[in-house]
Amino acid sequence: MEPQTKRIKVDSVQEEPMATKGRVIDLLPAEQLLRELLLECAQHFPGLEIWITGGWVRDRLLGIPSSDLDFALSNVTGRRFGQLLEDLSARTEIEANYRQKAAANDKKAKKLETAGGKLFGLDIDLVNLRKEVYDGHSRTPEMEFGTPEEDAFRRDATINSLFFHLGKQEVVDLTGRGLEDLDAKIMRTPLDPRQTFMDDPLRVLRLIRVGLSNSSPWPATWPQASGLLGRLLKDDSILCKMIQYEANADYLWTMAAYTPFAGLRQAMLRQIVDEATMAIRAPAKISKLFESALKNFDSIRTIVDTIALQSEKSPPRSRIGMAIRSWGATWTTQVTYVMLAEAVYAAQTSSSLVTSGSSPSLDEPLLTRYSAFAGFKGGQFLKTALDGLLAWQFDHAESGIEDAKMWLLDRRESLGIPSGGGW
Repeated sequence: MEPQTKRIKVDSVQEEPMATKGRVIDLLPAEQLLRELLLECAQHFPGLEIWITGGWVRDRLLGIPSSDLDFALSNVTGRRFGQLLEDLSARTEIEANYRQKAAANDKKAKKLETAGGKLFGLDIDLVNLRKEVYDGHSRTPEMEFGTPEEDAFRRDATINSLFFHLGKQEVVDLTGRGLEDLDAKIMRTPLDPRQTFMDDPLRVLRLIRVGLSNSSPWPATWPQASGLLGRLLKDDSILCKMIQYEANADYLWTMAAYTPFAGLRQAMLRQIVDEATMAIRAPAKISKLFESALKNFDSIRTIVDTIALQSEKSPPRSRIGMAIRSWGATWTTQVTYVMLAEAVYAAQTSSSLVTSGSSPSLDEPLLTRYSAFAGFKGGQFLKTALDGLLAWQFDHAESGIEDAKMWLLDRRESLGIPSGGGW
């Protein structure tokens, strides 16, 4: 998973935005003509700076034509600027069909008197730089005049937070990640993703649309889990039989979808269980299963590695059995989750990207380790035997070790205990 970007404090905003060297956007003739008109209009407003923001900057840097320009104004509303611009555009040498719109009746936008229209064949919108102010009683913010940095960080994605300074003709990356993410084709929110998407859930769909249009790759590690699970459910190996033991297929696929959360288990286990449960309205059984898998994650991986690394000398069955017993009745599904999560992690750390499904080259070492666990002599009978022995001990508190051994031997067949091997 991508790490969350640390939220900045508005007290630390820069007085002068830093231009990004080496990134140039050459304006087309119509854009240059529009620039000159807007800068002439800006002379009537002392200290006014104008930026082109959002999709136009992103698309032009990608070499994609765009005739839709959003302009951000530093110290005047779009309505006021638009009124003067309309007067200037009335010159006979400028053909303009300009419209104005004022959101005076919209409480959420009462301070955002905007204007929009068409000039030189270009669709334009004018609005002042904005910041979002929350009153603690509503998720809907009040919009106020803001700084360039505040405006950039409130946007839905870093690649949509790039500005083009109209006067200096410079690209400005105030989040510090926009150009980097644009080059890497990464969709990243400037602030905490939860905050960004809870403020406006439709942003999720917009970012998917933008990502697809820009050929951004789907997170290559996520299909690794589902691809591996699909592969395992089709064969008849010992590992496959273990995976399907006491497991509903729906639970397995749900756990595969939850694999990206595994990396957060130590820092915020309870929170991610709640979030994952709420996201798909998962039943209590899946929620409990997911929580158990996260809690036992490191223990499961340790036991699997112990068996895989000690192939010549098997570890004591008592150690393996007690570990399995501690994981609970859903241990096979938990083991499956850990294996699938490890597959995702292996894909994250691999230099080669997986475009879809699972990668056999990444899966094989993992399958070797978990197959060794599934084929461990004694295998699934251990938990059944231990649970039965525990119940017997409650009823025979005065009995000793030899009595317990005799009880197990008498029930060898019903408990599925193999013959030999020290039992």
